[in-house]
Amino acid sequence: MARLPYPDPDSLTPEAREALSRLASPLNIMAMVSHADTLVAPVIDLAAALFTRLDLPPEVTELSILQVALDTGAEYEWVQHEPLALRAGVAAAQLAALRAGDTTGLDDRQRAAVRVAQWVCRGEDVPASEVAELRQVLSSRQLLELFLLTGSYLQLARIITVLEVDIDPADGRLMKVQTSAGA
Repeated sequence: MARLPYPDPDSLTPEAREALSRLASPLNIMAMVSHADTLVAPVIDLAAALFTRLDLPPEVTELSILQVALDTGAEYEWVQHEPLALRAGVAAAQLAALRAGDTTGLDDRQRAAVRVAQWVCRGEDVPASEVAELRQVLSSRQLLELFLLTGSYLQLARIITVLEVDIDPADGRLMKVQTSAGA
């Protein structure tokens, strides 16, 4: 059970209600974020941008998010993103291996995404040689996208784990309409 009660939807500001209405299905993490009613729309807009405006291939994006889930113990993120990863072309065997800490079945770009997520989540120092190696398989834009993606999902993972947000059933959809900026 969540450590904070979920806000009563009828008590939310019109801005927060409108932002939540853009989700394909109600999500407990966004309901929890709506306690900060002026921030829920920007958080949802960022999430939408991370799924519609990245140069990264979808399977790379999903592997990064799933590694964040593993490194933080945010099972909520794993449950929500496993079907998205499968739909993006990640094989079930690759997901099982990732859960076991084995990345040998991933290609170089996919392994790079997992490494970036590990560095961000674990706060590890990153040697210059590692960054140079990443630049062999990722453009500068893609590398920065991975850091932004991972940092964003680390933030959500900490909300999920600290506040014990209840896991929603996964339906493989996140947004039903575009962002409030029309992106």
